Amino acid sequence: MAHRRRPAVKRRPTRKKKNDPTVAIIILVGIGFLVIVGGVYFVSTQKTSKVVKKKRPPPVDVLDEEFSPPEPIPKPKSETQPVAPPEGPEPPSGPGTDFSPVFHPASLNRLPLAVALPEDEGLLAESVSFPPNANCRLELDVPAYGDAHDMKIARDPKSGGRWRISIPAQDTPVAEIALDEDGMFFSWGPACPPQVATLLHNCRLSVQSGQHKKTMQMRLIAVAPDIRLFDDDESSTYTLTIPHAPKNILYTLAANEPDKPPFHVPQVGAPAASNPRKLSRDLDWSPTNDKRNVKARYKWRFEKLPAENIDQTIRIIQTKEYKIGNADWRALTPESLREDWEDRLNKFDKVLAAFKRKPKPRVYKTLLKMAGEGGAFQDVKKFYWVLPERNMRLKFTTPCGNNQIVIAQYPTATQRLLQNDPPAPAVDNNNLVKPKPSTPPNDGGWTIPEDDPWAGRRAALLELGEGELGGGEK
Repeated sequence: MAHRRRPAVKRRPTRKKKNDPTVAIIILVGIGFLVIVGGVYFVSTQKTSKVVKKKRPPPVDVLDEEFSPPEPIPKPKSETQPVAPPEGPEPPSGPGTDFSPVFHPASLNRLPLAVALPEDEGLLAESVSFPPNANCRLELDVPAYGDAHDMKIARDPKSGGRWRISIPAQDTPVAEIALDEDGMFFSWGPACPPQVATLLHNCRLSVQSGQHKKTMQMRLIAVAPDIRLFDDDESSTYTLTIPHAPKNILYTLAANEPDKPPFHVPQVGAPAASNPRKLSRDLDWSPTNDKRNVKARYKWRFEKLPAENIDQTIRIIQTKEYKIGNADWRALTPESLREDWEDRLNKFDKVLAAFKRKPKPRVYKTLLKMAGEGGAFQDVKKFYWVLPERNMRLKFTTPCGNNQIVIAQYPTATQRLLQNDPPAPAVDNNNLVKPKPSTPPNDGGWTIPEDDPWAGRRAALLELGEGELGGGEK
């Protein structure tokens, strides 16, 4: 039997389908999410595993004698506060360090305001030390009348701490100033002329370092005379000797306590020379008072006595003066009072005699005025006698550059300090008034008579006027 042949099946070529990427993306996203979650979980478990769990103590009922409670965990110590470094520059350290003291320019403020030049040599000031590293500059102010000498100060080129004062035009070494660790050392030149030395005593020396500067005058401040007001003396004389005196000397004079009686009264005021005055100019002070037609004043005169070498003596003459009516000022002395008293009585008697011979209303009024002025003598002495004593503030200066050098003054800084100290126990002398004596004070043998002749003359004049002029004053 013949096999029957199967017909060949023709296979059709199949087309390969493209893969869809959506599924792959979803799968990758899912895998990435699982990886992230797993990483976070792994890190968290690692942290918790590092925490040491505290072991709980056993219950109380199972404690035995050998068991001791755990020691308490110490509290963490607070952080220590930083310690501030010490003030000033950091101290040097290391090999080859310069251990010399450091100069501070602000230390110049410790220098005094006035120094005394030694006769030969010596320290001017020892309150400030000048080590080798101190960078200071010196300046010299010379009075105007010293321009003829042309005095200069310059640093010694061989030594930074030495300064030489000289007159270059004359090649005259005047002095030398050395700044070292001991202070400021001064020495005179080998042949300094006396007039040049006197000039240097009236100069001002300035020390400057950076922004700091201190100026000193080259003479100490002397104590000026204590001038007092309202004392019993009719005149007073004071003297002051000034060594190495300058050519130009000025003075100022004012009340030391202008707010005390009687200066505090506006009608009286206080004596004062507001600006420095030359010695050739006198000063006077006339307070206002209510003593009828009596006026009084103080007057001060300054005189330069003949100079002796380099010293100059100044004499101060203080006088009291008075005037009655329109008369001229007279010295308030017993002799002057006696002379004025007698002259007025004699003049009154002469005018009265003329009036009796020929009465006139005009002459009568003149007589009444003369009698009133004669009675004012009682008020002349009362004006000074009842006021509390006061002292004056006196200062002598000399110009130097744009400033003044103080030669002498009263009161000094120390005296002003003592005056400001409260007294203990205190007695208030501010309003103290001198007790009025039962009898007039001694005035050198002349006193106003108890039976005032002016009172009797005025009474007789009134009676005479009523008769001669028909009654009353006309």
